[in-house]
Amino acid sequence: METTIQLFNEVSLSYDADGNANIADSRTVFAEVCSIGSNEFYKAAVNGLKASMMFKVFFADYKKENMILFDHEIYAIYRTYYDKKTDRYELYCNEV
Repeated sequence: METTIQLFNEVSLSYDADGNANIADSRTVFAEVCSIGSNEFYKAAVNGLKASMMFKVFFADYKKENMILFDHEIYAIYRTYYDKKTDRYELYCNEV
């Protein structure tokens, strides 16, 4: 599924008194939303992470950000993989 996501760095994230997230500086890019395979899920679990989502973005759109806002949820990028064949980054995330 193609959609848009917001990429940002953790330093841009703050919370107000009510606990609502505020993002100071983000970029909107197109991404393909993919599910996490069981192999990735278990590899992440070994490292104490809960893999929940994978996004594919074009090489030129990814500037080493470490957070994603998608569908009103914030995700931390814990692993990236560059696929030379498709010229896309795979961003593996866990929900914050």
